[in-house]
Amino acid sequence: MWLFFFIVFFIISLGLILNKYPKSYLKILFFVFFIISAFRSSNIGNDTIEYTNLYTSLQNSTMESFTWRYEHGFLYFNRLLSFISPNPQVLLVTKELFKNFVFCIFYNFCI
Repeated sequence: MWLFFFIVFFIISLGLILNKYPKSYLKILFFVFFIISAFRSSNIGNDTIEYTNLYTSLQNSTMESFTWRYEHGFLYFNRLLSFISPNPQVLLVTKELFKNFVFCIFYNFCI
């Protein structure tokens, strides 16, 4: 809970300091949110455990056994990432990178 209060204090104080530079403010916020969401535990969230279990299961089996529940694109994405690293944290980091990249493009604040 202390982390939540620290982040709220950080966001408010940073907003007061950088109110003349909204692009810099948003870039810093996106980075902070990226760090928090990309390096969280797999026990946080309702579906994260399922996604990490799928990631580790796809390393040892074929994708055809999972097509009844998951979309084909998501299975290919997991399979591709499993060739990079067997650690399921790679899935969370890549997902957050993609999400923040889309937000940056949407808000026209790409680096």
